[in-house]
Amino acid sequence: MTKLLVIVGITGNQGGSVADAFLSPPPSTQWRIRAITRDPSKPSTQAWAARGVELVQADLDDIPSLTSAFTGAHAIFAMTDYWGPLFDPAVQAAALARGVIPQTHCAELETQRGTNLARAAASPVVQATLERYVYSSLGDASRLSGGKYTKV
Repeated sequence: MTKLLVIVGITGNQGGSVADAFLSPPPSTQWRIRAITRDPSKPSTQAWAARGVELVQADLDDIPSLTSAFTGAHAIFAMTDYWGPLFDPAVQAAALARGVIPQTHCAELETQRGTNLARAAASPVVQATLERYVYSSLGDASRLSGGKYTKV
């Protein structure tokens, strides 16, 4: 039986390297890959489709879309991104509208998105087949180092 690996962030360094490990010659015959993307029509995403990756539209802010994308998965590689949203003008505007600095808003956004990923993976329909869940993120270096590293 071919198992299903769902990858969040396939167009980035982490998700892309996970996909490459399964697609590099000789490609795995035990696994097929599904990539979650906000926009399946983007050229960077289409490049993965050309390599045999199934593309599914989902949004890290929408738990039902994640649950649907995770359904049938035997393994999930999930990740969140603090830095990408930090430089998004819409995210910066949302932070200012809330009266917080963009860094605070992005940290909260990353936490919420990580929670959304975990909640979707924990749903009964996903749990019916899920064997492994790998979550990748960066911790708050300043807080974890007691303030020693503040510019990480």
